[in-house]
Amino acid sequence: MQVDYYCLLEQEKVWRDINELALACGSYGGTYRVHAHKPGAALCWHPYNMMRIGRATGEDPLGLLYVGAAEDFRVDFISLWASLGPVRADVAEHPVGKAFSASEALRRRFRLLCFTLRFSADPAATQAEELAAYTAEYGELPPLHQLAVRQREALAAIA
Repeated sequence: MQVDYYCLLEQEKVWRDINELALACGSYGGTYRVHAHKPGAALCWHPYNMMRIGRATGEDPLGLLYVGAAEDFRVDFISLWASLGPVRADVAEHPVGKAFSASEALRRRFRLLCFTLRFSADPAATQAEELAAYTAEYGELPPLHQLAVRQREALAAIA
């Protein structure tokens, strides 16, 4: 898994870091991922620091909970990050962040979240590639991605 940027939910300089990396990479978009960080582990990106999560056909050692695509991280990723964090910025709430924050069971199970970003010129294709690889490996979508799909289906049924 390509990781161009890693941050914790509580990190303060995310916006500045993304701007600097985007200038260096020549793109403001790509995929963003939510991971469950292992309690008590070092607060840096390394597979050993992620919570292992049981999936349909095995255990995901990277604790991947969600993969999103962003044309501009400063909009899409920041809305997820802000909707999950203690400081609610003046941005639209991300539906996955909103659902996670509303679920006491999810917040209790996944107490420490971290994020990885991969810059890409074609975010939708990169997201599709990552989700296809995850589904091929584990037989299902990441947990919060499944939640997002169920929410969309429920809203479509109401409409």
